[in-house]
Amino acid sequence: MQIHTKIYMNAFGLDIIEDCKDEINGTQSIDTHHISPKRMGGNPKKDNIFNLMALNSTNHDAAHNHGFSEMQLYIIHFEKMLCEISKEKLLSFKSQNNGEYWFDFFTLVCMENEHLQEKYIEKFDIND
Repeated sequence: MQIHTKIYMNAFGLDIIEDCKDEINGTQSIDTHHISPKRMGGNPKKDNIFNLMALNSTNHDAAHNHGFSEMQLYIIHFEKMLCEISKEKLLSFKSQNNGEYWFDFFTLVCMENEHLQEKYIEKFDIND
């Protein structure tokens, strides 16, 4: 199993690959997708849960062929993270593999998206 798949499964508390569901439509996922691609040669700093999402092969192909924008994928993925991962665990990701950068990006995207902003504020107990 590839390291980015292990990172994804650990973040969502999944024990077996068969438990991974496509984040777009809920079908069986077989791929862990880097939302911001690693490109040729790879970039290990992109192996971070904030940049990884489970997709089935059809949606994975569409993601690589511009069927979805990166921002669309981040919004879908960040909503899943806000709904399924505890506040404490989300905060713990800041100490992992370029985590400060990714957590700041996560915060920015959530605060700029009205739908995610409400979930983010609730998750992190932010008062006006």
